[in-house]
Amino acid sequence: MNLSDIFEDADKKNLVLPEFQREFKWSVDKQANLLASVSLAFPVGSILVLKGKTSDYAYRHLGIVDQGIDKENSSCTFLLDGQQRLTTLYFTFTDQFDSSGFTSVEEFDEYLSNIYRKLKKRWFLRLPDFSEEAINMPEDLFGYEDLELDEERLNNLEPDDIFGCFQSYSFNENNKQVTSWWSPYFQLRSKEPDATPYATAFRRGCVSNKLIPLFYSDNKRPGLWRPLIQALAHERAHQLLEANLSDIAGIRFALRDYDDDERLNSISSVEDAEENYQIILEMWRNKANVWAESVSTYIKDIASKYEVTAIETTDVTRAIPIFKHLNEGGIRLSDYDLLVARAAKKIDASEDNYSLGNKIKEVIGSSISLSQALLRHVPESSKPQLFWPLNFEIADDSIPNSAFQSLILSTLSLRSYVKYGGLVDDNNEFNINVGLTKSKKILSLKTESIRDNIESVVKGLCRSFAFINIRCGVRSLSDIHYRLMIIPIAYVFIDDMLWEDPTVHDKIEYWYWASLFSGNYIFNQNKKSIDDVVNLYRWCVKDITNPFKYRHDKVLKDEHFGDRDLLTLNRTGEWPGKAVHAAILQYTLSTLPRDFLFDANVRLLPWKISGTDSFDGNRDRLEVHDHHVFPLGQAASVGQSSSELRADKSHPLNSPLNRTLISAKANGRISSLPTEKYLPKLGDGLAEAIVDWHFLPSIRQYSGSKEIDFYKSLLDGRFDKLNVGIRKELANLVEGLD
Repeated sequence: MNLSDIFEDADKKNLVLPEFQREFKWSVDKQANLLASVSLAFPVGSILVLKGKTSDYAYRHLGIVDQGIDKENSSCTFLLDGQQRLTTLYFTFTDQFDSSGFTSVEEFDEYLSNIYRKLKKRWFLRLPDFSEEAINMPEDLFGYEDLELDEERLNNLEPDDIFGCFQSYSFNENNKQVTSWWSPYFQLRSKEPDATPYATAFRRGCVSNKLIPLFYSDNKRPGLWRPLIQALAHERAHQLLEANLSDIAGIRFALRDYDDDERLNSISSVEDAEENYQIILEMWRNKANVWAESVSTYIKDIASKYEVTAIETTDVTRAIPIFKHLNEGGIRLSDYDLLVARAAKKIDASEDNYSLGNKIKEVIGSSISLSQALLRHVPESSKPQLFWPLNFEIADDSIPNSAFQSLILSTLSLRSYVKYGGLVDDNNEFNINVGLTKSKKILSLKTESIRDNIESVVKGLCRSFAFINIRCGVRSLSDIHYRLMIIPIAYVFIDDMLWEDPTVHDKIEYWYWASLFSGNYIFNQNKKSIDDVVNLYRWCVKDITNPFKYRHDKVLKDEHFGDRDLLTLNRTGEWPGKAVHAAILQYTLSTLPRDFLFDANVRLLPWKISGTDSFDGNRDRLEVHDHHVFPLGQAASVGQSSSELRADKSHPLNSPLNRTLISAKANGRISSLPTEKYLPKLGDGLAEAIVDWHFLPSIRQYSGSKEIDFYKSLLDGRFDKLNVGIRKELANLVEGLD
C-alpha cells in the first residue's frame, strides 16, 4: 500500500491505534530524518496491522490523545507497529491544522489541545536562497539554482545530505503565533474584516523564505499549492535574467530548450539582450513553469508512489502478545508501554474497551484535595486549598514521564502482589522484596490486578507529591535526588484514613529528613526503599515503635553525603554532591522562609514556586533562583573573574552551605552587592529574622574580608545552625509519639 492510501484510511478513521500502543514521542530531529529518507525513496521498514472491529480494543486516531468513540462497531485496521513513522508522515503531508472550518479561536484551541505536542508543527521544504550571501544554505535538492531538476542527481543523494532541507514551525494553543503567516491561528485571523487574505500572506511568506509547504502537497488546496511553487520559480527566473543579461552565451545555453524559433541567435550584444528583454523573460518563465511542474509532481509522488510493506494479521486474540513481541527489535518498548498493553487485554468478550493510559490521565489531571493534617503547620493565611499533580512536572502532554512511570510500576507491583498492609508474615518476615519491582514481576501482573489497583496507586503517588512539596520544600519530581523515597510515602497514602491522620504526616516528615540527611539512601536505594515501605507503614499504623532513631542520630554525620568536613570543604579532593545541595535547599524552603526583599516581608511558599495550588490547574509559578549568599565576585581577587572562582571546587563559596533559594525579583535587586551591604537592608527591619530563617549566621558576623578562613568560619556557622535546626525539628515531630 502507498502512503496516499494510508492517509486516506486515516482521514476516514479506518486506520486507528489500539489504546495499548505507546504515545507519540518522536523528536523533531527523528521526524526530519524520516522525511529525508522517504523523500529520497529510501526504505523505512514495514508496518504491522490487525484487521478487526472498533469494539475489539479501545483505540485512538493517529496523533490524537483522547480515545475514539464508535457506537456502530465498525470495521477498522489497528496499527500495531509503525505508529511513530506513519503519524509523522500523515501530519507532514496532509494539513491536519487547517483552521478554515473553525468559527472561533476557542473552538480551534479545543481541537488542538487533543493533538500530541510534538506534532503541533507545520513542515516545509527549504530551497537555497541565491539572492544574497546566505550561510548554512540547505542542499539544492531540486536544482533551484539553475531551475533544472536533475533526477539522476537526486538518485545519488542520501538522507543525511538533505536533512537540513526540512524546516518546521511550531505553535500550540498557548503559543498561537497569531502574527506568523504559517500559523493556523493567522489563518483564523485572516477571516476578520480588513485582514490580509490568508492565501496572499501565505504565498508571500513562502516565497520570501524560500519554503515549499509539504502539508499542501495532497493537492487539497490546488489554488495555493501550484501557484506558490510557480511564484518561487518565477522569482528565481527573474534573478537569473537580471544576473546574466550580459552573458549572451550563457543565456543561449540556459534557454536552449525554450527557443524553438531560434530567436536568441539574433542576439549578439547586451544592447540586443536589453532590447529583447521581454522575449528572454518569457523563455525564463516557460523554463520556470516546467521546473515548478516537475517539483510539484515529485513532491506529490512521495505520497502516491512510496510503497509501505504492510504485514497483516486478523488474529485479534493475539494482538497484545504480538505487540509485546515487537519489543525484541525496533524501538524498544518500555515496561510501562507493555503494562498498558496488558491492561488493555479483554477479560471477557462482552466488556467495554479499557485504557490504562486514560485512567492515569484522569487521576493526574484532577486536583488533589489536601488533608488538614498535611497543612496543620502552615499559617492559615498561606494555606493552599488544592494540589494539581501535573504542575509538579510528572508528565508531558498528560503522559507520565519516565521517572513517574517508574514509580507507578514499582508501587503498582508492590500493591498488587501483596495484600495492602500485609507486609510481614506470622514470623515477622517481610512479604515484599526488591524482586517485586523488577521487570519480570511487573510484566507478569494480571490484567485484573492492574485495573483493580492502578487508581489507588496513582492517587497515593499524587498525594506523596503534595506531601513532599508542601512539607519538604520539593519543587518538582526532578528536584528530588533519591526518587525511590517516594514509594514508601505513596504506599502509606494509598489509605484514605492515613492521609487524614496528623501523626502519620509528622512521622513521614520525620522519616524523610532523617533518611535524607543521614545519607541512608546513598547506597542500595532499591533495598532501602522496600525496607522502608514495610517499616514506615508499620510505624504509621502503630504496629512498631520508631524504627528510624538511628538515622536521626546520624544526621549530617555521613562522610559520603555531607558531614561538617565535607560541607565546609575541609577534606582535600572531596566535594559535596548534588544530593546534599538539593537537600539543604529543600529543608530551608520547607520552613517557609522570608524572601530576600528590601522593602517587603514575603514568604517563599513551595506550592507557589511549583505552581501547584491554582484553582483551575493552570500553572502560575513564582520564579526562584539558587542564590550564592556571598557573591563569588565579592571574593574574587584583582584580575580574577567569577567564572574562574566558580570553577575552583575547593573554594569555600562553592559549598552548598553558601546557597539558598530567593525570588528572581530579589536576586535581580541584590545583583552583585556585597553580603555586608545587602543583608542588613532585608525585610524592612526584619533582616536578622530573615537571615535566621535561612539558617545563616548572624548579620553581625559579616564583613568585607576576602580571607579564606573568614568564609570558612561563616560556613561553619551555617552548618551549626542547620544541624541544630534539623535535629530540633526531628525531635518536635515525634514528641509524644511512640
